[in-house]
Amino acid sequence: MNRSIKIYGFIIIQFTIGFLYNHYADAQSSYFNSRHALIGARAASLADALVAEAYDANTMYSNPAALVHLTKSSLVLNHNQERYYDGMTENVGLPVRTGFSEAMVFGLSVSHIGYLKKVSTTNTRPFQIGYDFAYAREIMPTFSVGARIGVDYGQAGSTNLLGASASLGICYSPSPEITYGAAFNGIGTGIHYNISGGTTAIRLDNLPHSLQAGVAMRYPAIPNQNIVTVAISNEKIFGQTGIQYTGGVEIYPIQFLAIRGGYTVKNLEKSGRIGFGVRSGYGNFDISISPSRSTDQSIFLTGSFVLWKTETRY
Repeated sequence: MNRSIKIYGFIIIQFTIGFLYNHYADAQSSYFNSRHALIGARAASLADALVAEAYDANTMYSNPAALVHLTKSSLVLNHNQERYYDGMTENVGLPVRTGFSEAMVFGLSVSHIGYLKKVSTTNTRPFQIGYDFAYAREIMPTFSVGARIGVDYGQAGSTNLLGASASLGICYSPSPEITYGAAFNGIGTGIHYNISGGTTAIRLDNLPHSLQAGVAMRYPAIPNQNIVTVAISNEKIFGQTGIQYTGGVEIYPIQFLAIRGGYTVKNLEKSGRIGFGVRSGYGNFDISISPSRSTDQSIFLTGSFVLWKTETRY
């Protein structure tokens, strides 16, 4: 036990050192409104390394196959705000268990740059609405497959575009202590926003294909009572050099309060995130922030409200 505590302590120290050396890059004039804004605060805190972890409805954006391991059905509300473009995304997700070995999730998202105050970034306010559906099924004990499909409608000025995307996943859970997962993302098209000279232009582009694989380890192996969770994943984005390495640690120093940290390394680029969470029998509240001026500086807020508990293999 003491050895495990030392190992987890060493990992936390390494993440802290990484935060202090976060890489900074200037904001770009264009971006995709992608699934990253929808992953939820917990996954963002752990650097989006949760390809092998089931937590709530947001799991559909990381690995849809893991949805069969959800221990409760919760209505999930997300808010994401990006710093450089004042971009905001609101999302709601609802999981539905149709049987012991299968699950579905419905998701609805709205992206914009704010309407409560004057925004100087652009005179043309882009707007996007998206609908997602995910389905997962356990095809044999401990092994499941899943898929997500999504449709996005984007508007900027007089231009309207419609994009469609999909992702596929597999999940292997030999025991409640450890889970393996992999997801293939970037199938289909995405809406590309280009901000220049106070105006916004949009176009439809093919999404970059990516393959992400990872593992999640937790202790103790009791649903909703884990004290320590460690998640590690590697992601290959096809057409780009190098592999992206991500990892995150979640610790509950007290029963209801979580402290999280995640770190991403790709070639010479490094970025970290920190987050906190509160859990109860009625729902969870999570927050994730960038600790320094990183290239993806943003804030994630997630609230979930338990509707009913579900039966799982463990």
